[in-house]
Amino acid sequence: KRWKKTKKRITTSFREDEYPKILIVTGMLLTGFDAPILQTMYLDKPLKEHRLLQAIARTNRPMDDVKEAGLVLDYVGIFDEFEKTVAIYRKGDIEGAAYDISKEREEFLELLEGAKDLFQGIERKDDRETLMKAIRRLIDENKGEQFQGIYKNLRKKFELLGPDPFKTEYLDEFKWLTSVYYVYLRHIKRVDPDKIEKYAKKYFNKTLDYVHEKVDLDKIRKDFPIISFDEDYLGKLENAYPDLESRISDISTTYTRTIKPYRSKNPIYASVADRIERILQEWNERKKSLEGREAEEFSSGTYQKLKGAIGKISEMRNRQMELGLSNQEYFILLILENNLKGNLVEDAKELSKKVNEEKFEGWSLQPSARKRVGRTVRKFVRKFDVSREERDEIYDEIVEMLKRQE
Repeated sequence: KRWKKTKKRITTSFREDEYPKILIVTGMLLTGFDAPILQTMYLDKPLKEHRLLQAIARTNRPMDDVKEAGLVLDYVGIFDEFEKTVAIYRKGDIEGAAYDISKEREEFLELLEGAKDLFQGIERKDDRETLMKAIRRLIDENKGEQFQGIYKNLRKKFELLGPDPFKTEYLDEFKWLTSVYYVYLRHIKRVDPDKIEKYAKKYFNKTLDYVHEKVDLDKIRKDFPIISFDEDYLGKLENAYPDLESRISDISTTYTRTIKPYRSKNPIYASVADRIERILQEWNERKKSLEGREAEEFSSGTYQKLKGAIGKISEMRNRQMELGLSNQEYFILLILENNLKGNLVEDAKELSKKVNEEKFEGWSLQPSARKRVGRTVRKFVRKFDVSREERDEIYDEIVEMLKRQE
């Protein structure tokens, strides 16, 4: 009983805690020990047939998108038995169970070339201007997700190769790509590398030790701050980025991650989203064809337009707070004001209250509930002295908005 408790305590700690990092075993844990964190196995005893395959399988357990295979160091020529083991099983059953390390080197080089191809013509410098140029390349060519996938796989291979001298001549390239990856996380994904990569920190200890020694993460944090979208956004943006293109790039990311996903539920975002999207679309279409003074003027004009749109969001946010309106009430008010004249605040509150009396979770999926809500809205808009066509337009906009709010 003491042995069972001891084994459970040790194996649980190995899977979940920082220590122990090394287990020395004779036979029992070579089979049936499920620990995805297990990265490297040093074999110094003979293994054959199914026990050899089970030992390989212990290291090959994938883990949280940071590990896809393990490393087996063979000290006694065990893999001479591998061909005999393979012959016992159907090829499809064990295909890919083990590869020579030379194949990993080949795949590392293929991934490295794939990553480098994304940045052809860009110098391998670590200054903000160069790194921003790399990020804009990913944005302009819509290659951000592709780069992220390549880099993660490249890092897996880098860790798997361990102290292999083969890596030496590629360290600078890997370091630069890591800098780009960290900037991508901060500037595009709006997350700090330390927060998003908790599994990587646990598993890629050797790689990250090297990376953190060579990559100035504090400088990247300073050069590429994560700017929250609040009342002071524009001020913080202008303090963080002296050049217009970087400011426009940050606004583009803010729009994609903060404004666009919530435009159907937030009346403030809905009112300016189309405008911001048009400005950014024009920017992306024209900037490549402009140079020199013309490019500077276009960047300045684009930024001023975006600044005006962002300012409108602050203005509308303040007005909503002053009026004390919920999102639904404010949505209704904006629709009414786009079609009618006069002070319509109380009308918006009244209609919102009447609609809420008919709504419930999932109401838009039930025909009878949709009819009741529709009748409530139609009856209310009849009070306004406008044409039937105008009332129908108000009705359609409000009902459509209420459905999107679900």
